[in-house]
Amino acid sequence: MQRSLREARRIIRAGVSFGLDVFTCFIDTCWISADDSCNWSRYMSSVIHEGLASHPAETPYPDSKWIVMKFGGHSVATAKNWEIIASLLKSRLGEGLLPVVAHSAIAGISDALENLLEVAERGETTGTLLDGIWQAHKELARDLGVDTSSIEGYSKTLQELLSGIQLEGGASPRIHARILATGELAATTLGASYLTMKGLPVTLR
Repeated sequence: MQRSLREARRIIRAGVSFGLDVFTCFIDTCWISADDSCNWSRYMSSVIHEGLASHPAETPYPDSKWIVMKFGGHSVATAKNWEIIASLLKSRLGEGLLPVVAHSAIAGISDALENLLEVAERGETTGTLLDGIWQAHKELARDLGVDTSSIEGYSKTLQELLSGIQLEGGASPRIHARILATGELAATTLGASYLTMKGLPVTLR
């Protein structure tokens, strides 16, 4: 509990110091009990809302209804957590706010992509590692009840980029960034499909 409060206050201070109207949610499994996840989410919501209210930020848009909701890798790694995310979004929309959701790749995927890059740069085969990365996304998609066809293009592009790295013996910073971004792109695409299925108005950008 104390750790969570410290983190909430840190986020509040960070948002205020940059003049941002930021709502940040942490739904990491280590912070949520199996029995009380929704109550805990509402608690964190109230803590941060109260914190922002008591620390008004200097912003050129004080009446803006836009809020940013950021979720980490563990927060988007399970269907159960996505149910909580959907519930939080519905609550914010019900308050008349306009949420902008940003989130990380599925927990462990960014590290796996880094490892994949190193293997490709050594000219070694990447098939097994690549299969593991996409298996994680397929399992999440299955649990969410969404189709994986929306992320097949990312898989194909990643394979092409890795083939080029193996031929060249290295990756430029641009290619490196494109490969690492695949994790976020695939995860947000699956998340958007799930939220759309839940009846939320979603625009993926």
